[in-house]
Amino acid sequence: MELMQPQIAGWNMARLGEALMPLFSSDTDEALKQANESLQTYNVQFGRALVAGLRRKLGLFTEQDGDGELAQAFFKVLGDHGIDFTQAFRRLGEGTARGLFEEPAAFDAWEQLWRERIGQEPQDESTRREAMRAANPIYIARNHRVEAVLNAAIENDDYGPFEELLTVLSQPFAERPEFAAYAEPPSEEEQRNFRTFCGT
Repeated sequence: MELMQPQIAGWNMARLGEALMPLFSSDTDEALKQANESLQTYNVQFGRALVAGLRRKLGLFTEQDGDGELAQAFFKVLGDHGIDFTQAFRRLGEGTARGLFEEPAAFDAWEQLWRERIGQEPQDESTRREAMRAANPIYIARNHRVEAVLNAAIENDDYGPFEELLTVLSQPFAERPEFAAYAEPPSEEEQRNFRTFCGT
C-alpha cells in the first residue's frame, strides 16, 4: 500500500505554482523555471519530513537508509490485511500489534526486520515505548465519529456529542478508559458508508 498524500500534496503545490507564476516573473520561461525549482525543493523537504515522522512512529531515533522503505512495508502489511493504521502503530509500541492479525505471518516477517532495525538504536526499550506513545495517538477524528456529531448538531441541535469528541481529541495520546470506544476503528458497515479522498 502506498501513501497517496505526498503525491496529492505535490500535485496541489504544482497547481499553486501555476497560479503564482505571473508573480515570479513576467517572462514565462523564467517563471516556469522558478516554479519548478520551488516544487523540487518542496518535494525534497516533504520527503525528509515524512520519513522523519515515520521514524518517530516506528520508535527510531537515528537515521538510516531504508527507514522509509521499512515504514512503507508496514503500511503494505497493514493494508493487505485490513488492519487499522492508528491502532497498529499504537499497539506496535506496546508490543501487542500481532494480536490485530488473524494470520500474523506477514506481520511476523516485517516485525523481524523492525526488531533488527531497532536493535541498532542506542535507546532502551522503555525510552522507545515512551517515545512511540508520544508519536502514535490512540484517538483520532474518525469519519464515522465526525459524521455522527455533525448529524446530532444539525438534525437535533445537540452539541453534546461534538463537545465530547473535542474532549477526547484534546488529549489524543492519553489513554482514558471512559473513551475506549473512540479508539475503535469503524465497523465494516460504517466504513462502507464513507469514501474519502486526500483533500477531505
